[in-house]
Amino acid sequence: MLCVAALLAGCRRSPSAPALTVYAAASLTDVMEAFADTFQVATGVPVTVNVAGSSLLARQIERGAAADLFVSAHPDWTDYLHAAERILWPEELPVANRLVQVRRRDGGAAANDRIALADPDHAPAGMYAREALLCEGTWAALTPRLAPTLDARAAVAAVEAGAAGAAIAYASDAAMAPELHAEEAISEACRPRIRYAAAVVRESALRQDARRFLALLRDPAAARLWRRFGFGFISENGG
Repeated sequence: MLCVAALLAGCRRSPSAPALTVYAAASLTDVMEAFADTFQVATGVPVTVNVAGSSLLARQIERGAAADLFVSAHPDWTDYLHAAERILWPEELPVANRLVQVRRRDGGAAANDRIALADPDHAPAGMYAREALLCEGTWAALTPRLAPTLDARAAVAAVEAGAAGAAIAYASDAAMAPELHAEEAISEACRPRIRYAAAVVRESALRQDARRFLALLRDPAAARLWRRFGFGFISENGG
């Protein structure tokens, strides 16, 4: 990650610098922690990552939570906070993901026909899943078997615990759960475009550091880090 650290050269802060607080979608847990470590090594600025469902985080920021940067798994929630004048102008991240169905590799919970997914009324992963299943024409038939969870990570955890036989989640979440088997759940024609967006919180006292962290997330030099955690990175030439 030397090339990434080079992006932040010349902006080191005192070891006693206050922590930058990043509110990020639960599906970004592992990659955000990696970015936080990279940023702190390069700049001396500690980073605290708070993860939860994008909708929950947005409501917290709306109520004045002390966040510096918000990273959402759906632009609806950055648009919501921008309209409420709680964040500065949102930026879409050049990051890609897709939905998959996950099951236990050992066959556990095979008789359980419940399908876990993030709450389709609030959580981005569930919103994307509903969009895809409506396109496939299977939403109505599957609805009695669906088990909504707080977010995509919780849906995967339900399968791991045996509370559901399968889950519809992000490919990046499946990549972090090697004991689960992931398979394509949505036809190419019905795959939703999963979009991540981020913005600096308007009341942040660390706007400059928040902007630097956001720039790091967007920079092509960080593509390898995104891909390590199961995400795609969209370069200027579309690759």
